[in-house]
Amino acid sequence: MEAIEHGDDASIMTWALAFGAKRTCSICGADIVVSDSFAEAAADHYKDDEFDENIPWKIEMALEDGSVETGGKGNLCSYHADQAAKDD
Repeated sequence: MEAIEHGDDASIMTWALAFGAKRTCSICGADIVVSDSFAEAAADHYKDDEFDENIPWKIEMALEDGSVETGGKGNLCSYHADQAAKDD
């Protein structure tokens, strides 16, 4: 949680790749962390007897509030998702 909350983007991207929660923008190729998949995989990986059921939600919110790219709709980064929404 500390690395996520302090914006350690390189570590987050490494973990996202390991957790199967990384994709790329289909337009610009930017790396995107799929926050809900990341949160579930991280929580499952670190789960123990004293597991707090709110941990996945806390991880997801920390990712969404942080500096790492979490994307928009589909396989688009937030910028291109925003541009696509303007075209609708």
